[in-house]
Amino acid sequence: MTTRSRTKLAAALCATTFLLTSCSDGVETATSDNATTTTATTPTERTDAASAGECSSEGDVDGYIEANYNPGEPVFSIPLPEGWERTTMLDSELVRLTTADQAGGPEKARTAVLTVEPAEIAGTTVFDQNADMIETTMSPEGLVRHPETSVCGLDAQLFSYTTAGMGGEEKAVQQLLVSVPDVADSNLVAVLTVQSNTTDAEAFRPIADEIVSGLRVEDPTTGQTVES
Repeated sequence: MTTRSRTKLAAALCATTFLLTSCSDGVETATSDNATTTTATTPTERTDAASAGECSSEGDVDGYIEANYNPGEPVFSIPLPEGWERTTMLDSELVRLTTADQAGGPEKARTAVLTVEPAEIAGTTVFDQNADMIETTMSPEGLVRHPETSVCGLDAQLFSYTTAGMGGEEKAVQQLLVSVPDVADSNLVAVLTVQSNTTDAEAFRPIADEIVSGLRVEDPTTGQTVES
């Protein structure tokens, strides 16, 4: 991930604060009416879900919502908790999915953003680069780099930290990176960033874990789980 892309991502994450009050105002949204009843798995304990069939997805079904994707790219989807809405306001080549907790209100600032971009490198080297980027551009506190794992057969790693948000409000952030090699003669890195105000972090953690641990990745050409 380049410094320019990191700057764009930081701006997008800050902008999601406004989505809590604006995404129902003339902006296309999707809403989930079904709360997920499955007990959330702690992200650091997640193992390769491909063998369990947890990554096969058919779009916006069973409380899941699908991110935008280009032809030939894998399809990413995440759980959409009750009261959350999708907005297309920030959609771009970088930002593929933005959701926010409308029921929680702006004082909690609960959001989830998925970005996808080309990468010159793949595998665990991506995670080293991301750690450096967080340190140099996000001014993090309490940065934790969780053990490397896999998501749908792909190398992945979770980072958690707190950082200053708009208006000086501190944000609690979980950031899951997924490295996708050899897509149309290139590599991709997907970043799922889930955050809230630190004052709401404890109450929000089960929902944040549900979103992060529920990430699915599917090959659109075969309908099968992407394999690294």
